[in-house]
Order: sequence, then structure tokens, then C-alpha cells
Amino acid sequence: MMVMMVKGSLYKNMKKTSVILFMAVVLLPAICSGQEKEVKKVAMDFVKGADDQNPEMLKSVLYPEAKQFVMFGPKILQSSAEEYINQIRDKKLGGNPREVTFDSFLMDGDNAAFVKLIAVGGGLRFVYHLTLFKLENSWKIMTITTKATQAG
Repeated sequence: MMVMMVKGSLYKNMKKTSVILFMAVVLLPAICSGQEKEVKKVAMDFVKGADDQNPEMLKSVLYPEAKQFVMFGPKILQSSAEEYINQIRDKKLGGNPREVTFDSFLMDGDNAAFVKLIAVGGGLRFVYHLTLFKLENSWKIMTITTKATQAG
């Protein structure tokens, strides 16, 4: 009788473990895939917002206190989200469509992501490193570190 209870209990535990493993193997990648799509859309909207000189699109993806650091040659420029959006609005930056390639993508849990993308156009090549956090069910770009060089 004791052996049958142990076997029954063991069977139930194996069944629970199998369900958990199934969820981890099948459902987790689907969830992560959805998160990855959301994050990549935010990253693309960041580039497209500059390319189209669309300040509203940039506002929708940038955290209000986001910071951008840009290395261009020996110079390092820094701007706040507000300054960057104003430069786009005033047509001092952007306006050239660029081809975008995602170089790397890393999720850290379900609320932090790190993206490296390359945008080329208008004679320039931009390598962006974006840090994004999920805040109130919405992904926001927190920091942008950029290396800009002449394309070619």
C-alpha cells in the first residue's frame, strides 16, 4: 500500500514537472518572441522618427529623461530626450531614410532589453546601443549610445 502511494505521488509530481517543462519549452519562447517584436518595433520607431522628422513618434518611444551620447570622430555629444526631439522638430537632424539592421538583441527578464542596431543612409553609418525598460506595459528607450561615422 505504501509503495503504491509513493508511486502515485511520484507520478503526480512527474506529471506536474512535465507540464512545467512543456510551458517553459513551448510558451516561454512565444512570450519572449512577442516581447522581442515589441522591443524591435520601439527601436525601429526611434530610427523612423528621426528619418521622418516626426517628433511625436520619438516622444512615444523615448523615456522623458532619456539621455543620448553620440561619438562622431573625436567628439562626444550629449543630449536629453527633449533636446533631441526639438532638433528633429526644427529639422536640424534627421530627414534621411536609412536602412536598418539589427545586430544583437538581449532580454534581461521581462522588463529590460538591450538592442544594437545599425542604420545607414545619407552618407552616414550609425551604430546604436539602446537600453529599454518596460514601464507600465510600455517599452521606453532609456539610453542611447551612438557611434556615427562616414558610410563606406
